[in-house]
Amino acid sequence: MAAVGDEALAAKILKRLELCSFAASLGGVRTVTQAPSTMAFLDVPAEQKERMEIRDGMIRVSAGIESARDIIADFDQALARS
Repeated sequence: MAAVGDEALAAKILKRLELCSFAASLGGVRTVTQAPSTMAFLDVPAEQKERMEIRDGMIRVSAGIESARDIIADFDQALARS
């Protein structure tokens, strides 16, 4: 996982991805993404998230079977537009 800034910027980047899909479940063969601090760890107290290094603005990626170059290009274009 990597933080791209705050929660609003992470949401903006996730919306701009074209190949990668936003998903609550990180399974399957497609590349999917999520914002852990507001999804998987939503109910975890802030102090515990801090100890786990789960920060607002983080994007989690579960890479699928798409070409790594295509996934990287998708993130490049989403980041460039943010």
